[in-house]
Amino acid sequence: MGKKRIDGRNYDMVTVYHRGGAVKKKFRIIDYLRYVWNVPGIVLRREYDPNRKIILNLVIYANGILSFLPAILGVYIGSKVLSTSFFLKNKNGYSTYLFNLSTGSLINNIELLKNRGSVYVRSMGSFAKIISKQYKGSVLVKLRKTRKLIKLNSFSIATLGVLYKSKIHKYSLNKASFTIRLGWRPNTRGYAKNPVDHPHGGRTKKGIQVSLWGKHTKGKKTKKNKSFYEVEVKG
Repeated sequence: MGKKRIDGRNYDMVTVYHRGGAVKKKFRIIDYLRYVWNVPGIVLRREYDPNRKIILNLVIYANGILSFLPAILGVYIGSKVLSTSFFLKNKNGYSTYLFNLSTGSLINNIELLKNRGSVYVRSMGSFAKIISKQYKGSVLVKLRKTRKLIKLNSFSIATLGVLYKSKIHKYSLNKASFTIRLGWRPNTRGYAKNPVDHPHGGRTKKGIQVSLWGKHTKGKKTKKNKSFYEVEVKG
């Protein structure tokens, strides 16, 4: 779906300067809720999402539905993907309930509340580990980054495996107008603008040095006089 850019405008009023003119982006909706259940699917291709750091897998299911899923390490083009309610063991990319997974399994995209979609472990290269299965329908999971232990409902859905880590976001295109394509416009000096656009604009020889919001700059003293705030305490 298309994504509308704000570009520092609020009802056609400029609220943030030096923004605009970026490359158009499309927003890809990820299936965090696992709508297609007990239907096998195959990974068609991997796609880069400009709105996220993670790489996505485009999956086509046997019933013809297409959906985007986070790429899992070890799940390649042509690999089988399935969301099922049965017991799983060492099936990277498969999704199921936590009580179906064995202790010590590495998981990602974990639900915090039942049927609410995954909340935990969604960033690139992250994973969590199942520590133990407790009584009264709860599972103890350890997060990798924070080393935090969380207790989750055993009917929460999780995906087996480690999220795929890519180096695409580290590279930049060092060429002219690169920052303009990211949405950053050139900065214009206030002295070079018109009087209606900036307090320094027009033939004022820079005039008083104030900001766009009327605060004095360029030499105004900001240090407070401590003696003014001192209060004598008489014993």
